[in-house]
Amino acid sequence: MEKNEDVSKVEFVPEIFESALHDIMNPFELWLLSGDLQDSDDSSPTTVIRMVKDILNQRLIDKPPGIVLAEAVQYSPPLASKIWNNSGDKKIENKNSVILTKDLEEQLLQKVLYIINNTGFITAQEIRYCAEKISGKLVCHNWHVDFILRHNDVIGAIQTDKIEESRVKVSEESVFIYKILLITETKGIPVELIACTDEVGYQQYCDARRRMIIARNANTSKPLHNPTDREERHISIMSGAGMSGDCMLPFVILKKPVDLNKYLLAGTRHGIDAYIAEAVRTCMTGLLFCEFLPNCAVPFFDIQWKLIGADIRTPAAILLDNCPSNISEFSRQICALNNIKLFTLPPNSTQYLQMFDFGIFGAFKSKLQTFRRHNS
Repeated sequence: MEKNEDVSKVEFVPEIFESALHDIMNPFELWLLSGDLQDSDDSSPTTVIRMVKDILNQRLIDKPPGIVLAEAVQYSPPLASKIWNNSGDKKIENKNSVILTKDLEEQLLQKVLYIINNTGFITAQEIRYCAEKISGKLVCHNWHVDFILRHNDVIGAIQTDKIEESRVKVSEESVFIYKILLITETKGIPVELIACTDEVGYQQYCDARRRMIIARNANTSKPLHNPTDREERHISIMSGAGMSGDCMLPFVILKKPVDLNKYLLAGTRHGIDAYIAEAVRTCMTGLLFCEFLPNCAVPFFDIQWKLIGADIRTPAAILLDNCPSNISEFSRQICALNNIKLFTLPPNSTQYLQMFDFGIFGAFKSKLQTFRRHNS
């Protein structure tokens, strides 16, 4: 689309103008207006349209049809309508243009370096938050990019390799196939019997995209020391919720040995508030998922069947990621015996398609990444 200054070079033709508006305006007033426009230094289509609108506001004429007005000024109807409705290009604040003074820039840099020195890294979100706090103005979502470039001798983004890059790529064809599969296979299944499940914990926290993490320039090629690399206790939680909003019993994975009495004293009752499972590592495995299904998923669907007045003959569905531990032979047998359909998402699409992930766990992981850090 050309800008107004380009189309404003269109010459004003009195004959075309008067012919188009002959049936709308009083002939004498039309003649006077045409004469004024000929004598005017600015007779661009924009000026003509605005003058006609001023006359309309004085109730001297009826509102001309848009196509007629566009013909009168030899203008395209969309642009004529745009000028008539005063909906042209508006000046919008460019949040990215927020420039800090030299002192404020140095203050922000020292704040960033202080966080990096104490925690090992800082996220782009935190840099923008600090910039807004210091400047008192909003910044756009990529403001940190220029900030890092201005100080690339001190800080830099963690480098990614091909394997890490491939982990965030999603096949559009796979997503389309998954969509068709869901529409076909979940037809007739009540929302109370369709559940989304996902696992979260410190492992998911470490799974944050490294390209969003900023460290000292000398450390951009070094691997991060995630909490799982240290000798400290970690947990992993497998949980789910139905499309109706009903929640499953959380499946908590703890490293051996586990003292259930200690958790009971803390107010967590095994099998009531949460199902506590012991494992060599705090992450989901094929055996643990087979333990999750009969102790958390199947009881959930039993309650849901009773709630809607149905029984096991009404199929249920679980939507989860395509981790190999979720699709073992035993897990599929358990689902088949309980009339539960098991749907796995396309590779690398959990954070985009798994409602339980970005709806519930996404906020948890964001909070964890921002505030807990390495020294949690």
